Amino acid sequence: MIRRIALALLAMLSVGACSFQTVSTLAPLITPVAPTQAAPTEAPTPTEAPTPVVTAAPTGPAIRQVGEVVTVSQGGKDWAKITISDVSTAPSYPGKGFSDVPQIAGDVYIAAKVSYEALADGVTYNPYDWQVFVDGKKDIMFLMAAEGPKPDLFAGKLAAGQKTSGYVVWEVPPTGEVQLIYTGANTGQPVMTPPVFAVIIRPS
Repeated sequence: MIRRIALALLAMLSVGACSFQTVSTLAPLITPVAPTQAAPTEAPTPTEAPTPVVTAAPTGPAIRQVGEVVTVSQGGKDWAKITISDVSTAPSYPGKGFSDVPQIAGDVYIAAKVSYEALADGVTYNPYDWQVFVDGKKDIMFLMAAEGPKPDLFAGKLAAGQKTSGYVVWEVPPTGEVQLIYTGANTGQPVMTPPVFAVIIRPS
């Protein structure tokens, strides 16, 4: 009886030893997994500031001089020669029975002689072709001064080779730059090249 118990105990110890060995041999097969590290992120490339777009300021009409002969083209061909001359200012234009006096106290009259020479048939001229700007601001249209310089510039049409001239008068403030601008607005022709030019008839 004692022998059977001893054998049973021996068998149990053998089984336990085998179980222990089995666990110990399996343990090395479990490979520890290293913690996953996030890949380093690259610093964002700095964005370059956009290159500013510079818009050229408008050039405005070509500036000519008093007494300069300006050739105006139309349809790619020389159309007419125009000259501004004999610029004068006056506080009023006295007459025998009537005097021209500025409507605004302190204003003065400024007059300019406009001359045309036609280089083609059908050259038109008109006092409404002209505008006056004082310090960049458009002033009133021309005046028909009864006692102003003569002859007045009227409206008409010239054939090639013909000429005409006359005075145009404006009422302007007593100070400030005065530009006389030719627009060709009443020529009855297509847009000219160049469309306008300006003459400084009184410096600032």
